[in-house]
Amino acid sequence: MKNKKLLVAICLLALPALSCSYIQTMIDAQATQTAKDIFATQTAEAPEPTDTPMPTDTPMPTDTPEPTEEPADGPGASAASEVVITSDDLPTNFEELTAEDIGIEPDSLSTEGFQVEGFFAFWDLINFEIILGFTAYVPDRIGQAAFDIVLDDPDAMAESMALGMGSSEIVEQTTIYGIDDIGEVATGVSLVTELEGMAMRLDMIIFRRDAIGVFVFFMYLDGETPSVSVEELARTLDAKILALPQ
Repeated sequence: MKNKKLLVAICLLALPALSCSYIQTMIDAQATQTAKDIFATQTAEAPEPTDTPMPTDTPMPTDTPEPTEEPADGPGASAASEVVITSDDLPTNFEELTAEDIGIEPDSLSTEGFQVEGFFAFWDLINFEIILGFTAYVPDRIGQAAFDIVLDDPDAMAESMALGMGSSEIVEQTTIYGIDDIGEVATGVSLVTELEGMAMRLDMIIFRRDAIGVFVFFMYLDGETPSVSVEELARTLDAKILALPQ
């Protein structure tokens, strides 16, 4: 039991690092999307070429307006904090953990245009399973576009997960299929990694519905059947978004 608790502690340290790595990927995507939008605005405003007239007094140039961040429809930031897994959603063996228990500050994951509002973490020492996740408010359409860009590339998501795991060896990688009914856009990846000589499977689903982005991580012993699946957790969270007042 002592060795299992030690391994659980190692897993809990790895998951927050993985989250931070993936958030950085999303930040980079948002910067890319913003640059594309600025370029598109400038291109659209460029005049069509015409015959060159005789020179006249040149007017002073005017600043090209920056694209405005159009607010998104749907629930607001306070509603996003309600979209979390609770003990009522899980088998009785799971024990809830606080952010302080695993040494993570949810606010540190927030960036401009991406505000973490909800956090949840649970472990089951009997079946050796760990659940961690958070929900974020993505208030404008540029941020949502960046979110969706990342979700459209499962390989990049797996690379971010591997980076977050640090020196751990990724021995298997697969895409999670059959999740098209979750959110407006969703993707999932399952990895097997070696931790302290034990093969651990890490399942992850990220999805967005309206202005709420959801991240769910589920780690358990490879080869074992988990007491609840990451797909079930994601669908539970999606149902909670749909139940929010619009």
